[in-house]
Amino acid sequence: MNVAPPLEQTARFRHFSCPECQGALEVLVDGATGAVIYVCRIGHQFTARELLAGKEIYLERLLWATLTTVDELIVLIRDLDERRQVAVRADRAHARREAALRLRSALEQVIAENEPVALDGEESPRDAIARRGGV
Repeated sequence: MNVAPPLEQTARFRHFSCPECQGALEVLVDGATGAVIYVCRIGHQFTARELLAGKEIYLERLLWATLTTVDELIVLIRDLDERRQVAVRADRAHARREAALRLRSALEQVIAENEPVALDGEESPRDAIARRGGV
């Protein structure tokens, strides 16, 4: 009877975080196949391909969430300035709004140019996101 060697823990790549919960990933290596499995404390498990796809999807979500937050900041600053509900220094509000508009423009460019890596034989993560109906 052949018994596969157990998964061995290794110190490699411990600095990666789980794309699901952001916990630290441990790296396990299958002694029989040499396959690498990334596992977090909670138990989320990823192959290298799954980890790469998870990171790409997580990055896409963060970029869009950041753009949404900047948009909301721009509108909030404008609304506060117009309604005078909160004491906001006009010069600082204007400067911050202008900076946020520049940031928004830069984020739009980053999002437009961000092309996740496609693995051989698989659709790109961006195509998978679009197929699922967005981020």
